[in-house]
Amino acid sequence: MECSGRGEGAFPEDANEAQVVSRVGRDSGGTFAGRPRECAVDNYPLITTTPVPSTGNVQQRRPNQGFGSVLLVQSNQTASYHGMQLTVTKKMSHHLLLNAFYTFSKNLNSVQLDNNQTQGGAQNMSNLAEDRSRADIDQRHAVSVSAVWQPEFSYGGNWFAKRVLNGWSISPIIRYHSGVPFSVSNGVDANLDGTNNDRANLVGDPHSGTCPNGESVGTPLCWFNTTAFVRNPVVTGSPVDGNSARNLLEQPGFKTVDLAIFRDFRFYERYSLEFRAEGTNTFNFVNLNGPNATIGHATVGQITGAASMRQLQLGLRFAF
Repeated sequence: MECSGRGEGAFPEDANEAQVVSRVGRDSGGTFAGRPRECAVDNYPLITTTPVPSTGNVQQRRPNQGFGSVLLVQSNQTASYHGMQLTVTKKMSHHLLLNAFYTFSKNLNSVQLDNNQTQGGAQNMSNLAEDRSRADIDQRHAVSVSAVWQPEFSYGGNWFAKRVLNGWSISPIIRYHSGVPFSVSNGVDANLDGTNNDRANLVGDPHSGTCPNGESVGTPLCWFNTTAFVRNPVVTGSPVDGNSARNLLEQPGFKTVDLAIFRDFRFYERYSLEFRAEGTNTFNFVNLNGPNATIGHATVGQITGAASMRQLQLGLRFAF
């Protein structure tokens, strides 16, 4: 079910630095394995002439009116993942240890396969081809860097400076990843199937221009051009699916630096006191949440929240 190729340089065992470039690919439903399991909805409401389709007669339009939605676990969907992975490793030498990882990848699936529910969400269960797009967890770039630095300075004959200022460890963890994709919701059940997960109609370029509030696209109050989408209304007898693709747009990315500074102070042979100062999101980067993406909502296209800000803590541990 998985195919991976890995190329590594020829490094001696005691080398302090290494670089690894890997290509990892997974293509379920293709050459290497069967397809992933997915729950499809049977007994889906039909588009009939009698009764005329509406949101009020969904049950009457099911082939078997004695049942509601019937979940069928079937191997009938596909997903693929392809990525390049770059790894840089430096063993501890000259007071520095370093590990760095970068991934460039693309993750596609035919419907929402990567959720924690018993079924993926599709706009129209009788036309799943409309939902093939980027996976909900697709992130184009991901970077992670961790290090431990143990600086050692020379202070001539100053015994006090050597004992107090040397011996510290500084350990940062740097993380960055691109934003995950999201869909623009229609807000009402325009395809008359009894579920309100329709997508809006795309009529323009959502990546440029300004919003009705005058803000430029790409800002927190106008993350995408809301005028590029229109809502399909609920019309009895005229069910319609939205033409915008699933996961068409992308949320803001994420970046943070966590930092720890610590040192052991030893007393005689049996006692030590460890001091630690730790911070999450140490530089207080603002990591915005995703925008409201429901057409017709008062704050559509706007970001009104963010991830946790900086948190600091101090600690002491006495060992004996």
